[in-house]
Amino acid sequence: MKKRVFYIVLFIGAALGLFFVFRGVGGNSESSASESSTEVKPIKTEAVNKEFKFPLSDGSEQVPDFAFEITNVELTDEIIVQGQKATAIAGRDFLIVNLKITNEYEKAIEMNTRDYIRLLVNGNEEEKLAPEIHNDPVEVQAISTKYTRVGFAIDENQDNLSLLVGQIKEDKEKLPIFSEQESNEQKKEE
Repeated sequence: MKKRVFYIVLFIGAALGLFFVFRGVGGNSESSASESSTEVKPIKTEAVNKEFKFPLSDGSEQVPDFAFEITNVELTDEIIVQGQKATAIAGRDFLIVNLKITNEYEKAIEMNTRDYIRLLVNGNEEEKLAPEIHNDPVEVQAISTKYTRVGFAIDENQDNLSLLVGQIKEDKEKLPIFSEQESNEQKKEE
């Protein structure tokens, strides 16, 4: 019981901290990152390149599915928010999930990308974390592709991370990320 209360307090504290630090997140993800003061280098990156197809809901009209691809994941202690560099608080990092959304429909679609991803930490299937960093709602123009991202604030050096990907009320696919074996290989290379 004490452990559950600790996690609830930790989650609320992190959410409030992110609210004040990232107030106004939701603008355009394309920022003026060309300046050297806004360059961010990830601590770790892993290619995922996994595509999912999800149906569009348009009343009774049957429309094509849209493609939701996770291109890669990054672990970083800094991110760019509205053209400004933001740094994680001590003991925390950002897990950024880079997405590619493809709309083959003849009309623009608007969606909340954060509704399709949850994060599991330490294999705890009871606590599914929703992204706190996002650009929602994301608008994808007709017959086009849009790149965007979602992010989570996690404890530094967190192990055993998995993404759950799927529609809210449907089954989800579990994707382990930054596995221990890969982490050990990266440490040996350094």
